[in-house]
Amino acid sequence: MNKVDFENRVISVHDNLALRDDGSVIAMYEVPASIISSMDVEGKIKFKKRTEAVFASLAPNLSFDIGMLPVPINLEERFGALLEDCADDTYDMALYFLEKTNEDLYGSIGQLINYKFFMTIPLKSFEVSGDIKQMLKDAWGRFKEKAVAVVRQTLEFEMNWYEAYDKANRDLELNLSLIQG
Repeated sequence: MNKVDFENRVISVHDNLALRDDGSVIAMYEVPASIISSMDVEGKIKFKKRTEAVFASLAPNLSFDIGMLPVPINLEERFGALLEDCADDTYDMALYFLEKTNEDLYGSIGQLINYKFFMTIPLKSFEVSGDIKQMLKDAWGRFKEKAVAVVRQTLEFEMNWYEAYDKANRDLELNLSLIQG
């Protein structure tokens, strides 16, 4: 068996943004699975174009990850909501059928799982300006901060670090809304 060391590099979280120990920031978005009928040719073409537009918009971020997370389905909770809608004279019968259905499903399938899909995208807070001298000065400052943090093995950050990434995050949310992200 292979042993994998996992290190949590996240040091601060705000909404869907995570500050990592190297000073980088990633944004995480949930993207629902899309089901399109194989008979809906026009729907497939529209979905492909929207997806292509989203991926093209991610080009400035250079990289992104798509992950899948298994989430257990709580049937008892869902069945409880169904029982609330039953009339008094049918409640006992509905309860019997729901309990039987629950036993049969867990007996034949086991734990029911729903998969959620997520995209993690690295963000940049700096804007590209026309002033080359200022851009180089800003880049040198970021490099010095990271180099000093590595030597000290600490990272100091402002409590409102996420504000510098607000525009990039809003832009990505707008682009990902094409695929309901």
